[in-house]
Amino acid sequence: MAHKIIRKTKPILLKIKFLMTFFSWMSLVYIIFFIHPQSWKDLYYIPFLLTVLITFMFTISLITHRLVTIILIPLGIVLIISIRIFLIKDLINPILVLGLIFTLIYFFTSDSSNVILPQNSNSIHKSISKQIDNYADLPQTNRPKSRITN
Repeated sequence: MAHKIIRKTKPILLKIKFLMTFFSWMSLVYIIFFIHPQSWKDLYYIPFLLTVLITFMFTISLITHRLVTIILIPLGIVLIISIRIFLIKDLINPILVLGLIFTLIYFFTSDSSNVILPQNSNSIHKSISKQIDNYADLPQTNRPKSRITN
């Protein structure tokens, strides 16, 4: 019985998310087209930036369910816009912000098994021992000279 209730509530939650996304996009479009930017200057554009943040959070929440991407990507977009608003117009700043965002997303979503080498890695030991054996088989004249002199 509970299984049927879960199936009925998921489409309702998706519809609510979609409606919230639609209304947030409509409010952003209204702000962009009908409100003069000079009226935001006294508030340092905070209402506009919050609207952009909420709009992109709802939009990305429709695409993915990872909380890290839902939070970090809109924060990166708002940070890039705020840097541009405060007249820092270098090309390197958006690139650095995007690099930071992608690094943080990778950091928070990567598994620990992807980063650590396996403890029982016989193939690595075999390849190193082969290289040492090949080096020992070289004639004395082809070996690189040692920098240590007596």
